[in-house]
This record gives sequence, C-alpha cells and structure tokens, in this order.
Amino acid sequence: MIYKLKENRVERTYLGGKNLDIMNGKANPKDSYLPEDWICSLIYANNLSDSGKSGMTMLADEDKSLLDLFKEHNFDTDSINVLVKYLDSGINLQPQLHPTGELAREYFQKPRGKDEFYYILETYADDSCIYLGFKEDADRAKITAAIADQDMDYIYSVMNRVEVKKGDCLFIPSGLIHSIGKDILMIEVMEMSDLTFRIKFEPETKEYNLIGQTPEQVVDIFLKKEATNPDDMLRRAGTISSDTIEKLTKGKFRIKKETTSEPLTCPSGACIVLTVEGEGQIAVGGEKRDYNKYDRFVSLPQEGEEVTFIPQSPTELLFVMI
Repeated sequence: MIYKLKENRVERTYLGGKNLDIMNGKANPKDSYLPEDWICSLIYANNLSDSGKSGMTMLADEDKSLLDLFKEHNFDTDSINVLVKYLDSGINLQPQLHPTGELAREYFQKPRGKDEFYYILETYADDSCIYLGFKEDADRAKITAAIADQDMDYIYSVMNRVEVKKGDCLFIPSGLIHSIGKDILMIEVMEMSDLTFRIKFEPETKEYNLIGQTPEQVVDIFLKKEATNPDDMLRRAGTISSDTIEKLTKGKFRIKKETTSEPLTCPSGACIVLTVEGEGQIAVGGEKRDYNKYDRFVSLPQEGEEVTFIPQSPTELLFVMI
C-alpha cells in the first residue's frame, strides 16, 4: 500500500515558507513563521507557543496520524529514528547546534541527539549558503564576548561559509554549530528529535533556560566539537547517488535517489517517498493514483505487493527508508 501524506506546516522562530505556500498552491504566498513542512514526524514540535500540538504527520486521505498507521502495521515506533521535512528559509537562521546523545541526556533528559542531512531543492540568490562549524583559527575569548554582546555578525564571520546550489547534499553531525542561510528550499532528513541549542538569547524559550545564562557556559557547548573541514560534509550536484549519500552520512540514514523516465518499483521495505521532480501515476495492486512534483507518500508494501511509479515526465524520487 501507499498513502499520501498531508501538508504539515510547523511554527518556528524564523521567517520563511513563501515557497512552501507556492508548492501547495496557496493564494498570496508569503513568508511567515511557518517555514517548515514536516513530512514524516511521529513527534510534536518543541514549541512553547502552540502547547505542543503541531508537528505530528497526518495522512492526506483519512483522519489518521502516521504514528497510528505504523502501529497498525506492527512497527516498533519507539525505534523509528528518522524525521523528514521541507524547509524554506526566508532569512539566515540563528547559529545553532543540535545536541549529541550525551548533551541530549544531560540538558533535555532525552535519549537521542540529532544528525541531519540536507538535499538542496532550490536556491533563490546567487550567494545562497550554509554556515558549517567555526573556522580553525576562531578565538574562544572573542566568541565569548560576541555571545555576551549578541554580536551575530561576528559569529557568522568566524564560521565556515559554504555556497550551495540546487542538487547539493550536506551532512551536519550533531554537536556542530551551523546556520542555514536565507533563500534556500531543501529537504531535511534528521533523527527523530526537535532539540536545539541557540547562541542568540531569547529568555522566553527553553533553549535559554537549559543552556545556562552565561556566555562561558554557551561557549563550552558550542566548542565541544573539534574544528571540521566543511568539504567533508558536502557533496556537489552531479555527483550524488545512493552510494554517495550513504558514505556522506556514514550510514546514519538510508536514502535512495533515483531519476527515471521508465516505470520504477519502490524499495521492498517501508519508506517515505518524495517526488522531487516529475508527474505520473503510482500503480499498486491494479489501482492507480496520480503523483506530482513535491508530493509525499509513505510506502508500506505488503508481502508480494509492488508499488510502481509510472512517469509521464522525467521523474526524480527520493526514498527515505524507515
């Protein structure tokens, strides 16, 4: 069986989402504080403003959560450790890091950290970029002073700036300071977690309370990760394959990328399917349904059943294995 997944916009602390509005055919598209669309999520977002009621993925054609669907199919849902989203940045995101397992247990009493994989769908500026880690010569005392003064321009200046284009892929290990630049539409695959440490102090947020209230404490967390070569975390468009992604992510995520104009059968296991390009039909057990660019599905083939994409135009598919 294959199930279409419902649009699932989630509030964040940064502006974006105009291109998600366009993607979903909304009138008067604009940036807002709904810059993310959580395609595969079995958790609620870590937001104070919505009382923890957003983030859970629902099916498009029936009133059922993806979590409940997995339970019906006898999955051990506690062991599913992949969250998939569309992200559309209207501004530079705050410098931040996602905790390692050690930091997640210490500060959040949660068992998981969060590694991330980015697949760049579109860039809307000639200089769109991702900031990846501090430069090797970054000075601890100056970083501490910049955090105390909330001098974000200085923080960006001592981070590695990497320009990105459509089709590039990146792997962001937990514990690494990073920032997504403005004007980027991407697919983000990560561990099933919504935990974040930010450098910018916002007293009303959990991050501020949990990381401590002195710049020295913040620097201790943000400098735990040793300086990293950003080239080790990036693969350019034109070089991307399923094998490339597996090596880049060190096997953390099982992601298959396929481009085809011929019928293509989904992998035999459970997976999230994203139609990055193209349109056509999906055939399952004698029945067919349409697919279009940027649609999202969960494929749960039964024994002996095949789920086949039949393109009507050149199609690019991303399979994220559960």
